[in-house]
Amino acid sequence: MKKLFYLISILLLATFLAACDDDSSGNNTNSNNENNHFENLEFDDILNACLIRDACGVMGGGYIAPCVTAHYNNVSQTHTQPIWNDLYRCVLESQSDCDEVKKCFGAGEEPLSCDPATDPGYCDGNVRYYCDNFDNKMYAMDCGVSPGWICAKGDDEKAYCTESTCEDDSFLIECEGDLIKRCENGVVNMVDCAVVGLSCLKVQVEEGVFQLQCMGSGGQCDPEEFTGECDGNTKVTCNNGIVTSIDCTSLPGDKICEMGTNNPHCNPAGQECDEGEEMCEDSFFAKICLDGYFYERDCRELGFRYCTGMGPNDIGAHCTH
Repeated sequence: MKKLFYLISILLLATFLAACDDDSSGNNTNSNNENNHFENLEFDDILNACLIRDACGVMGGGYIAPCVTAHYNNVSQTHTQPIWNDLYRCVLESQSDCDEVKKCFGAGEEPLSCDPATDPGYCDGNVRYYCDNFDNKMYAMDCGVSPGWICAKGDDEKAYCTESTCEDDSFLIECEGDLIKRCENGVVNMVDCAVVGLSCLKVQVEEGVFQLQCMGSGGQCDPEEFTGECDGNTKVTCNNGIVTSIDCTSLPGDKICEMGTNNPHCNPAGQECDEGEEMCEDSFFAKICLDGYFYERDCRELGFRYCTGMGPNDIGAHCTH
């Protein structure tokens, strides 16, 4: 049941994103700006903000870890990190005042109820309003926090944070360094291949048709004959016919290369716990497993009274008033 709920939480966060002092009991030495791309918000700040956001009922998803990993992986890859950093700074400044925390996600007002089936959202200047599919609230984010970005309505009538609007038939298909820029729904979507250790390459998928993809930059290889390996902590595989080398230690979080049954994988470096393990201790302390290390937070120090599970099966670790 626990693993199923954790998977659902990850899927919900992935759909949404398409979204302090170090008192860790683990020995994670990789929770810094250099590897996690936090741009002035530390790993511990993100963890605290996710716990506070969850405690105040804003986009709660059952587990805390997917909120944290989504920020330093998905968010940094789509270049929306400055926007989310701004939201989380507001959450941290609001501390345990849930009325103020909710206003962080409503452009200064408490978010109103909405129906995602009928409310596509809208732009108010560069502020994007969107109806969240999980808890049916109309949330807001200031797109202009990301330099040069705007709020624009797409062809599907939904509001997006984007670099610019675009037209498919005239949009230039070229890599911009390791950035992929695609014209989708009439707005530019961005993917930073470098965040996941890959390069942007322009490939021909059929005669006269080109696409940009995140790929390795080695020589050609035959996937039927190539044997993947860990070269230290570098994962070496044959991906789409190209030798792909990824330094696991450079990825967001704290990762090492380990061999699986047939292929190498970038796995959590810690051995204390398995991803998805979250629990309360002594009714006050939340323990969250991230990258194989337990991170412990005293809900009272975050301004709340207790740590509790959720639902009849007492799932996860949640700070509550």
